[in-house]
This record gives sequence, structure tokens and C-alpha cells, in this order.
Amino acid sequence: MGKYEFFLPKGGPRSVVEPTGEPRAGPLSPVRDGPTFDEILAGTLPAGLVRIADEAQASLKRMEVELTPHDLDCIGRGIDRLVEAGGRRSVLVGDKAVYQVDTESRTVTDADERGDAGGKLFVDIDSLVLLDGG
Repeated sequence: MGKYEFFLPKGGPRSVVEPTGEPRAGPLSPVRDGPTFDEILAGTLPAGLVRIADEAQASLKRMEVELTPHDLDCIGRGIDRLVEAGGRRSVLVGDKAVYQVDTESRTVTDADERGDAGGKLFVDIDSLVLLDGG
């Protein structure tokens, strides 16, 4: 062998995508246990299903509040706590807004700005949960 010649095992052409040049066995992407995009869009997160009523969506849009997956998860965990405690129609106080929820249907029925909620009268409510951001 010459000065710059050396032997490479399996020295044939290599693929940039698959360095071994051999086809992969199994699925192309790993199976995930987390929520799918459609579930996030529909409001389904690990804490459980959270539905947003049309009136609540209109209120959030008017307030220019966009709920993130983290926000929906916090609301879902709040609803879980209310269900465990026996709450039926409740108020969740979050960082961005105050949410009225029906725990039986797991639906946010209305939303108000957190700053404006101080002067609002909530009726037919049997429980309240202060949501922490995490």
C-alpha cells in the first residue's frame, strides 16, 4: 500500500442519512406517549379533556389571550382537583384570566380578564381554585 492508501472495512458508498448504508428496520419515527397535534388543538392533554365553549373562546379572543398547551394542562389539572373535591360549577383563577368551568362536562364556559374579575359577581359557583403557573 502507498503512503495515503489504507483499508476501510465496508468502504463502499455511504449514505449521509444512514451511515451504515443498511435499511432501517422498524418505524421511521419513535412512538410517542404524548399528545398529538390534533389532541392539543382539541384541548386534550395528559391531565384530561378540556373543552372551551364558544362564549369562552369569544371572550379569550376579545381579551387577546391565547391559551398554550401549558395553560390547558393547568386548567385540566385544576378541573381534576375540583372533580376530586366534588365541585360542579367552579371558578379557576389563572395567570392570564379567570375561567368559569363546568366540571361534569370539563368545559370552560366563560372567561374574564384577571384584573376585571375583582368587581365581578360569580353566582351558582360551589368552588374556586387558584391555579399556579406550574
